[in-house]
Amino acid sequence: MTNTTTVPIFFSVDDGYVPCLAVALTSIRANKNPQVDFEINILNSGLLADNQKRLAPLAAPHFKIRFIAMDAVTKQISGDTNKLRGDYVTLTIYFRLFIADMFPQYDKAIYIDADTVADGDLTTLFATDMGDHLFAGVADPVMMTYPETIEYIQRDFGVQPGEYINSGVLLMNLAQLRKEHFSSRFLHLLKTYHFTMIAADQDYINVIAQHRIKYLPKIWNMQTGVPTAAEPGGKLIHYNLFGKPWHYQNAKLGDRFWHYAPASGFENDLKQQLAAFTPADQQADRDSMAGMLKTAVQACHTSNTILNAVKHGEQVAL
Repeated sequence: MTNTTTVPIFFSVDDGYVPCLAVALTSIRANKNPQVDFEINILNSGLLADNQKRLAPLAAPHFKIRFIAMDAVTKQISGDTNKLRGDYVTLTIYFRLFIADMFPQYDKAIYIDADTVADGDLTTLFATDMGDHLFAGVADPVMMTYPETIEYIQRDFGVQPGEYINSGVLLMNLAQLRKEHFSSRFLHLLKTYHFTMIAADQDYINVIAQHRIKYLPKIWNMQTGVPTAAEPGGKLIHYNLFGKPWHYQNAKLGDRFWHYAPASGFENDLKQQLAAFTPADQQADRDSMAGMLKTAVQACHTSNTILNAVKHGEQVAL
């Protein structure tokens, strides 16, 4: 049974995202309730020892940091080639789907992507009543912005844009996910159908947990992937898709990221990344976004969709 005074928080990273993870951890630590224990679990596959050593000093009283090797999970999913929203290819995107099984000591937990900063106390988010919902999250503005993504989730999944959540910030009902064997359902679908997806883990969360999602106010996942949808005042700012502050000088809400960077131990690394990001890199971002939208269109016009699987008798949603 989860100790009500402990907040378990999970990240899933590889070495490329360690500098921004350090900023995320610094921001969470700066804003947490000092009397509440936070247990930070960093899921990874072969994270360099030097990076672990540099992250370790961010731990503090009531702020524990652990590194969790996910090699066994990697073996189960290593044949999949889906991309994370078109911009980053890594199996770490799937790790969050196995948290419930791997950590039976927790009944509830927060999952956060590394490209975030917390401007509020996550104890408040953790206290959200889940009922029998499987996940709590914020609607994804990307999926509500582009005709290609709107058609994609409607025709592939039967999910409406305002009901599709972003998986970069999740409150997870681990006890219920274990009870209903969420990870087994995911692995069955992954290995049986090889669906073409543009958001891999996020798509599976939305279709398997369809009608079992609690919707949170956008302050808990203020996403800059659609800059016009992001505004000041977020308790969690998420630099999803492109426009990362360590790549773009004028990144939306980037001032909040650089506010925490000096205490992270990685400020110089991040400034070097910013200086090294070239016009060619910016064009590659634009090409990746265009590629994601193209894939969304192509997926809509194949027969191998989740809706078609359901029509042929597959049970997808829990």
